[in-house]
Amino acid sequence: GYVAPARLGEHTLGASFDFKSQGLAPTAAEHAGNLELLQEISTDLAHRLHADTRARHQLLSAQISERLRVCSLTRLPEVVQDNLQSIAQHFKVPCVAIALLDEHDQGWQVHSQYRAFDAPLLWRDGQLLGGALDSLGGTAPVHLTRNHGHSEHPRLQGIFGNAEGFLVPYRDEHGVAAWLLCAFFQAEDAFARDWLQLAAALAAPL
Repeated sequence: GYVAPARLGEHTLGASFDFKSQGLAPTAAEHAGNLELLQEISTDLAHRLHADTRARHQLLSAQISERLRVCSLTRLPEVVQDNLQSIAQHFKVPCVAIALLDEHDQGWQVHSQYRAFDAPLLWRDGQLLGGALDSLGGTAPVHLTRNHGHSEHPRLQGIFGNAEGFLVPYRDEHGVAAWLLCAFFQAEDAFARDWLQLAAALAAPL
């Protein structure tokens, strides 16, 4: 592998090879391994690239993908619930849910949700959310904040109970297919791509 000189504030790292795989895209497990290797090669660069946090993101994404890959349809609801709990506990998110487009074209619907024991009940499984999420671009995570009592996304305040939130889209070939909803939580912009991968690991099998 290699580390190229910085260009526009970013370094380019060489890729590893998995001779047993024919896929062209790196898997979460491979990416996590590359981050571990980076830690060994350059502790300073790894620190500046937040390698430890990214490695935890990648490992969790890989675990979520594997759990969903091997589970049966009958156990799918339970496994999705367990994965939401893992995300909530890993990142200290009080309330987290996955929302999918309703099959009967009634907007978005909460597919599954998890909340900490001391968190308010914001969502219920099967809850209809209407079309409020359609107002978002769906290409990047969205921060839901309040500034002097005003929100940039007022249509979402009812969904989040006027709490701060963080929303992560999952896109397939047809467009935005799912949203990962995190309430009473904000994530750093530096990890936006990692959250997109995490949402994809959870939502793609659904």
